[in-house]
Amino acid sequence: MTPRAEPLFAPDAAAGGGGLSEADLVLLSAYLDGELEGAEREALAGRIEREPALKAEYQALRASHDVLIAAARPEVSALPAPSESFAAFGSRLSRALPDEVPVAEALQPSWFRRIFLVGLCAFGGLLALLLVGRFVDKMGGPKPSGWALNSPGAKVKFIREGRVMNADGFEHFLAGDELLVDAQASVLVQGPVGVKVTASGPAKVSFWPGEVHLEEGRLAVEGTGMAARDSFFVRTPDGDVRANGDEEHFQFEVATQPAVPAP
Repeated sequence: MTPRAEPLFAPDAAAGGGGLSEADLVLLSAYLDGELEGAEREALAGRIEREPALKAEYQALRASHDVLIAAARPEVSALPAPSESFAAFGSRLSRALPDEVPVAEALQPSWFRRIFLVGLCAFGGLLALLLVGRFVDKMGGPKPSGWALNSPGAKVKFIREGRVMNADGFEHFLAGDELLVDAQASVLVQGPVGVKVTASGPAKVSFWPGEVHLEEGRLAVEGTGMAARDSFFVRTPDGDVRANGDEEHFQFEVATQPAVPAP
């Protein structure tokens, strides 16, 4: 049986709903919903024909179909009829309101469209992450080079982003840092994957992940491990220099030609 809301106002006899008990209203609701059968239904149908008040209430409840149409079409006003009691109007209005509003089938996306939209969102998210990563990479400043000065007591200078800075024996270089070694001086720099270099001055050496750039001076290179031997190299104005042979432990020296002063 359809649940009924409690009437907001008492039945008004002059309005067509007077004299009806709550039991009569329940029976009418069940009658309209097709829940009465057999003798019980026939008995109520006979009462509707004989009793004007019951017939008026029955006709008012039948008007609930109009309320359902009004709920589906907002332009139709769902107002009580002039001869309808407030109790009957509240009763049919409570039954007319739908529990949920279905989505039109035409508006429901197909499976192909759903998959396409999901793929499009995933691609957009990946693209956004790549763009943000490149932006952070550019704006985040220099990266660590993996090389560190390890010469206790040595006082050397290095250039970082155009500024000359002092290093007192120990310093972790960033990618692109340029070490300046004075004449007659020698400093040790330890790098990744078991490689270390000794720079003898006067020398200018810049450090990058997995490699060293020798602009001028002399480097003594020593390393251990096949990965280091195969990947590490020293870049000079004359070309790249790598370890020779296939020994796991390697060492070699690199030197540049001194610059000839202009006449």
